[in-house]
Amino acid sequence: MALPLTPDQFKTLVLKSGLINAKQLAETEQFALTSGLSLYEALLEKGLVTDEKLGELISAALKVPLVDLTNLAIPEAVASLIPERVARKHKIVAFSRDKATLKIATNDPTQTDVFDILAKKTGQNYA
Repeated sequence: MALPLTPDQFKTLVLKSGLINAKQLAETEQFALTSGLSLYEALLEKGLVTDEKLGELISAALKVPLVDLTNLAIPEAVASLIPERVARKHKIVAFSRDKATLKIATNDPTQTDVFDILAKKTGQNYA
């Protein structure tokens, strides 16, 4: 998973959160290297943190809301606003729409250029 943070930013964030200590971080970094995993994936694989907890941590650091799409019924008319090719490439999905706003979920909220294109295409702001 590509993170919208640099590896050093992510390490600092995880340590400052208190989810793991410096020794656990060093051990997990070594595990990640030998396993061919990202630090994020290694933290999950070792069971040190949950995906939800890391998501909350990253969303708070980036000051963007965290959206859980697990039990959300997304209308086809909304989902189809983003062409499948674009959605897969940029890992984004439209999940809600009202008169003024198109709500988009993504694993990288820093890709605002893509959001700007969608806003022009739909004539709506994004959130």
